[in-house]
Amino acid sequence: MTLNCYASMIVGGLMLIGGITSAQEPRLVPSDSEKFYVFSITLPPIPGKPLSVKSSVEFNQTSSEGRTITVRGEEDFARDSEGRVYRHVHGLIRPDSASPSPLEEVELIDAAAGTRTVCWASKKSCLISAYNPGQESCGLTAPNPDISWSNLGEYTIGGIAVTRTRETCKHKEGSSAVDFWQNSELALNLHVVLYYPPQIGFIKVDHRITGLSRSEPDPKVFQIPSGYTLDRRQ
Repeated sequence: MTLNCYASMIVGGLMLIGGITSAQEPRLVPSDSEKFYVFSITLPPIPGKPLSVKSSVEFNQTSSEGRTITVRGEEDFARDSEGRVYRHVHGLIRPDSASPSPLEEVELIDAAAGTRTVCWASKKSCLISAYNPGQESCGLTAPNPDISWSNLGEYTIGGIAVTRTRETCKHKEGSSAVDFWQNSELALNLHVVLYYPPQIGFIKVDHRITGLSRSEPDPKVFQIPSGYTLDRRQ
């Protein structure tokens, strides 16, 4: 699978929990008890390219009246030399919240074994299922979108050369776009910005790398978290 396909998957699976119940009528100023999270940057399971990554994500949704929800969060990733990948997804919180971004989910991918394990912090449980990278485009699962790509030039982020590409999808819900700044050597997007169409609610997701190490990650991060129960789906 090309990295362009991963740019689609990266922001596919936008998930909002307990806060925005309607794209047209967003709830404005979520309470501290309300939790959000967004799936954005990810690491493709490519062997021979070990990495450990820290990232920040900011989610903005603007109503038709011009009022805006802004929430932020963090995600940690790692990929070992075998191509195994883990991701720690932290819940999105308001920018002025005094509480740290809480751990919501742990994802472990072993493409060679064909497995994807998801662990939920709220349940202290994990589910192992077949690994399927998916084929979403522009962060949506709309059928048969009209997809185009544009090369927007060469840039440097933190001393790393990247190519900026825009993926645009036209579909029945309007047009959405993904801008991604990609380094092919690392097989990594260092910055991703997703724009959803107005019909969905003037949504923008900005996800960027804040720390990167090319060292081999600790093998323990690819294990089921201690104290979690395990289920296996056939």
